[in-house]
Amino acid sequence: MSTDFDTRAVFTTRRKEQEWIRMQAVKMYRKGMSAADIAEIFEITPRAVLQWVATFINCGQNGLVAKKVSGRPPKLNAEQLRRLAFLVREHCPNQLSFVSVHPTPPQKPSKFV
Repeated sequence: MSTDFDTRAVFTTRRKEQEWIRMQAVKMYRKGMSAADIAEIFEITPRAVLQWVATFINCGQNGLVAKKVSGRPPKLNAEQLRRLAFLVREHCPNQLSFVSVHPTPPQKPSKFV
């Protein structure tokens, strides 16, 4: 099936991809495509397409925005994440001199030295 819509865009997060799919599906439906055809393109159910259209009618484009997911809070704050990213980008592992959790046992001297 040929469409005028780009179904292979690149996204930075899964949430952004989901928002884009919802908005494209509504746009395609409003241009006259069937829910079944849209569902086939995006590999979703026709019912999902119709729910997104109903949400768009009731709440507008803001209704299609992905909600923030709940879950365990991050262990690192924003500054710690920035510092970690800098260390990883700017240094190779042996420059960071991390202390080993499991130190290797000392080697016995060889008899053949």
